[in-house]
Amino acid sequence: MAEKKMETSTFHCEEFKTTFPFASAVEIVEMVSELEVQEDGGNEASNKSKEPRGLLLKMLDNLDSDVERLRKNAMDLEDKRETLLGSLDLIRQSHALETISDAEKKEIEEYIETITSRCRTVQIKVDTVRDQQQEESLHSVNSLIDSMVLNLRLDPMGTRGRCLAYLRSFCRCEDDNEILVSIASKLQPMHVDKGFESALLGCTLDDQKLVKRRLRGLLSYIISPQNE
Repeated sequence: MAEKKMETSTFHCEEFKTTFPFASAVEIVEMVSELEVQEDGGNEASNKSKEPRGLLLKMLDNLDSDVERLRKNAMDLEDKRETLLGSLDLIRQSHALETISDAEKKEIEEYIETITSRCRTVQIKVDTVRDQQQEESLHSVNSLIDSMVLNLRLDPMGTRGRCLAYLRSFCRCEDDNEILVSIASKLQPMHVDKGFESALLGCTLDDQKLVKRRLRGLLSYIISPQNE
C-alpha cells in the first residue's frame, strides 16, 4: 500500500511539473498533497474545497501576486533610470559649468555623455494601459517638466518655485504639505500650477506616481548646496 502511494505521489509530481513548469518544488508538493487528500476520501465539503479547480485558482492567485511584485520592481527600476537621466540633464544645465574653463567644461560634458550613454543601455519597459486622452496628458506633463529643467540655468530660483508648484498638485494631506514647507520654506507662499495639475489629473495613477517621484528627485537636486 505504501509503495502504491509513493508511486502515485511520484506520478502526480511529474504530472504537475509538466503542467506547471514554473512552479516551485514547494508549490508542487503542496498541490500533490492536497490532491492526495481529495483522492483518499473525506467529507464532501473538504473534497469540494480541494478539487482541481480550487488548486488551479490557488496557483493562479499566487502567480498573480508574483506578477504584481515583478511589475512593481520593474517600475522602481524604470523610475531609478529616469531619475538618473534627469539628474544628468540637470548637471548638463547647471550654472556651475559656467564657472570653469572651456577645457574643464568639455571634460565634464564628455563625462556626462558617457554616463548617459551607459544609462540608456539599460532598457526597462513596463506597459501601462492608457487611452488617447491619458497619452496626451502624460505627454503634456513630461513636456512641462522638460521645459522646467531647461530653464534651471537661466532662472534657478524660478525653477525651484515652479518645481514646488508642480509638486503641490500631489499634496492632498497634511504630511505632504509639511514635507514641502520643510524643504522650501524660503519659497512661501506656495501655490498650485493649475495647468500642470489639469494635465496631471488626466494621467493614470501609475503615471502620476512616477511623475511625483521624478519631481521629488529633481527638487532634491535643485535645492542641493551646489545649486544655492
